[in-house]
Amino acid sequence: MSKAPKIKRHRDKLSPKPILDRTLLLAALEERNIQLKDGQLDTFYQLLHRQHYPSLPEFVEAYYRNQDKEQDEEKSKKKKQQEENGEGEEKKEEMQYLPLKNKIA
Repeated sequence: MSKAPKIKRHRDKLSPKPILDRTLLLAALEERNIQLKDGQLDTFYQLLHRQHYPSLPEFVEAYYRNQDKEQDEEKSKKKKQQEENGEGEEKKEEMQYLPLKNKIA
């Protein structure tokens, strides 16, 4: 009887370990007292994958570009809400100062 060749059932360890190694990244974040909400790390890896793993400067530039767009959108929404609220407050003020009808007759 001949022995069947062994089938490799695991991957070789990477050397050196990449920064994308989840456990190393979590350890580095914890070491620096950086805490993430649930799902933030998953979102990070998802963004990296969608962008086909860009270099760090490219990723950071795209991140800040996106943040600026989001902040601009938030500012415009707040401005619209303030305008809407401002008009509503003026109408309320006008209604408060209207003279009451005289019931003497």
